[in-house]
Amino acid sequence: MESSKQRPWAPERKRPVLHVFGAIMLMSWARTLLGDSCFATVVLARRRPCPSTSLTAKAADTDLAVSEDWAADEPEDIEDLAIPKLRRSSLKLKGIEKSPELDIDTVTAFVQEELGNTIFKASEPGEVSVEDPKGHTDLKSAAAILQRWALRREPQEGAKEELIEAIKFALSRDVPEPHTLASLMWSCGRLKVDDIAPLLAPMQELLPEVAPSMNAQNLTTFWCSVAKIQELAEEVDDMIPVLLDAIEEKADELRPNQLAAFIWAAGMLDLKQSEVERIKAHFAGRLSRGDMQSLPLKDIANFAFGLAQLDFRDSVMLETIAATTTEMAEACKSKPAMQDLPMIVMSLTRLGHKERSMNKLLDAVASRLQRKRVLKKMPAWSLAVLYWAWPNDGLEGATWILTGEYGILEECKLVYLRFLLIILFEQKVRDMQEVLRPEVEKRIAKKEFTYRMLERSWKGPKEWRRRIDSSVKIPA
Repeated sequence: MESSKQRPWAPERKRPVLHVFGAIMLMSWARTLLGDSCFATVVLARRRPCPSTSLTAKAADTDLAVSEDWAADEPEDIEDLAIPKLRRSSLKLKGIEKSPELDIDTVTAFVQEELGNTIFKASEPGEVSVEDPKGHTDLKSAAAILQRWALRREPQEGAKEELIEAIKFALSRDVPEPHTLASLMWSCGRLKVDDIAPLLAPMQELLPEVAPSMNAQNLTTFWCSVAKIQELAEEVDDMIPVLLDAIEEKADELRPNQLAAFIWAAGMLDLKQSEVERIKAHFAGRLSRGDMQSLPLKDIANFAFGLAQLDFRDSVMLETIAATTTEMAEACKSKPAMQDLPMIVMSLTRLGHKERSMNKLLDAVASRLQRKRVLKKMPAWSLAVLYWAWPNDGLEGATWILTGEYGILEECKLVYLRFLLIILFEQKVRDMQEVLRPEVEKRIAKKEFTYRMLERSWKGPKEWRRRIDSSVKIPA
């Protein structure tokens, strides 16, 4: 007879032990069959990347990406319009998908990138040496540290002069690789000119030798960085013709976002008239409708502003900009609506675009910006330039629609049909004028800007706060 007291090793007590034992045996068999790599994979998959690596780790021997992203809630830095920002791009392994063989170039690139990341994570003052085993400055390592400082917008105190002098000496000793020189120039474009001034002369001397070997991405980055510092650094003036020759040879390789950034920078640069004509002939008309539709609204705005600065009045290109923006206006988020739409309207107004596509664009912009509280949150320059560019008496292109499609009409019929068009197409535009005026007057009363600043807002967000030059003719 079985006792009512359960035995120590009853089946109910054995089950948990058996489960644990079975799990251990299963792991042992898996290790025997698959090796230690199966457990290493599990461990590695649980590791989270270091935040500093994710945000700032970018080796100097990788290309600089030309891209622009508005921060979700941060105020716009007007000095950063269209300037390529440094991002860490993921490693592309398309070659491995096509072939089971190991691509030695891909592995080498991966190792170089990880070495650069290690330099970034450890590049605090006194922790990293920029010297190679022979005691010479390692230019790639020094450029990587300078990039990290550029991301912070400020070099480390105490190590600034030492690093700049080390890079200057390395440039005088060796010819840098194309991506390294582009990386240095990108950093120069973000740091104070006084800090990086010693590097500009040696870089200018090396550029004719290095530029022909640069790819389209590095050339665009270099070009945009030159545009940022030209006003304060005359050394870059001699870089412009060298860069323009190199970019012209690789014009077919420019991606749409690179072309948009290039045109913006060209509009910001102080160029010779012959250089302007070369850019207008070989670059300004290259974006197709499909290319433009692939761009974010910010890139389209920067492209349009560059065309306005260059006075490029190709009707087909202006039609493309207006039509593409009209398609994107209604669904765009608040930040592009407040910052990019005003710039596009202003640029097309400067270029005298008064076709039907402009009428549709104004209607779409008015519809988008009349939503609740959009104008109240709009940056000062965007509000001022939108008010400057908005037509005073409705859609100026209405008469062109009548005469262009129906021929010269009798005066009475012309007046009557124009009145109908006003009713159908101009109501939102007229409402927009009434909405803009009180907001502009309120901002002026708060001294956010003045009437004189309003008059010169067409010059761009960087220039409109400067004292007006009486020799500059304001476009009508």
